[in-house]
Amino acid sequence: SMGRSRVDLSIGTFCHESGHQLCRFPDLYDYGQRDGDLEKSSGLGRYCVMSSGNHLGDGRAPAALCAYLRDLAGWPDQVVTLGPGTFEAAHGDYARVLKFGTGAPNEYFMVENRSHLGADTQLPSSGLAIYHCDKLGSNELQEGTAAKHYQCALLQADGHLDLEQGANVGDANDLFPARAGVVV
Repeated sequence: SMGRSRVDLSIGTFCHESGHQLCRFPDLYDYGQRDGDLEKSSGLGRYCVMSSGNHLGDGRAPAALCAYLRDLAGWPDQVVTLGPGTFEAAHGDYARVLKFGTGAPNEYFMVENRSHLGADTQLPSSGLAIYHCDKLGSNELQEGTAAKHYQCALLQADGHLDLEQGANVGDANDLFPARAGVVV
C-alpha cells in the first residue's frame, strides 16, 4: 500500500513500504483496532522510517532506519558489545551498532546517536537513543512490562512513556543528552 490518497504517496511512504518489500522489515508501530487492541500507542514514533518517521517533513524527509533494523538486516560492519567503561556514539555511524546484552538470547539494548543532522534533522529530539529490543516482542504490547513489551521500544529520557500511551509521536525530551565519558 502506498497510502489511502494521493497526498499519502511520498518518498517517506515509498521508503517505508519498500522496507517491507525489500528487507521484510516489520512495522514498528501499534496497529490499534485492526488487531483488536483498543489501546492507542505510537511504537517508535518519528524515530524510525518503519514507525511513523516516514511522515517527517510532510513525507519528504523520512527518518533513518533505527539501529535495531539495521542490525536485523546485517548491515553494520561492526557490533560493539557494551560493558563497563565508556563508549562513543557518533552521529551517522551506520556501519557500527552498540549493544548491551541482558542475558536473554532474544533481548538486549541498543544505543545510537540521533542528532539533528542529515536524515535526522527533523526528529522531535536530539541525543542518545536507547532502544529496548526483543525479537519476540510485539507491536501490540505497549504495556512496557517485563513480560509484555514492544519488539523495539525507545526508552524515553523523560520517563513519561508518551509513545506507549499514544500521547504523541515524539517530543523534545525523548532522547538522552550527550555526555562526555558516558559510563555503562
